[in-house]
Amino acid sequence: MKNRQYELVLFIFFFLASCQHKKIEKKNIEIAKPENPSIPIDDKKLINEIIKKAMVNGDTIAYKELRSYFEIETVGDEFLYNSIRMAYRYNFKDAYYDVYWALAHPRTGETIDELDRNTKDLSLYFLLKSYELGYSKAKYQLDEIYGKGKAIPKSNRYLSQMLKNN
Repeated sequence: MKNRQYELVLFIFFFLASCQHKKIEKKNIEIAKPENPSIPIDDKKLINEIIKKAMVNGDTIAYKELRSYFEIETVGDEFLYNSIRMAYRYNFKDAYYDVYWALAHPRTGETIDELDRNTKDLSLYFLLKSYELGYSKAKYQLDEIYGKGKAIPKSNRYLSQMLKNN
């Protein structure tokens, strides 16, 4: 089991390292910010403390605060990194789902079906893992992808198959 996790971590590392960086035309998008965000937008010291509480102590409430902050700030890469750490270190179902969401919904506007096979497979692995841990949004997404009432594969089998195909 540990070998599989190490293989996945290596796969993620090499996948992210090999990504081609393309210049993407920026679109002007207005994002509504809450009047009273739980984390002051410019308080980097407080943000770092909350990251530490989540990553070192496994504080799921702090993690959810980070999710809210990063949704407001649209700082996806840093949140993806922290989501991966929280998912693996604490087996936190919300974090597995957030990794799926970050990979499957890039800012390029692609849908999950338009992603390259490796990114799609990796995102589905994280979705399956979140579902197995009982995250209700994951069930809804899987029903959309596989069809309501259809068989849903186990994450470890999906991961094994994914690694064989690469």
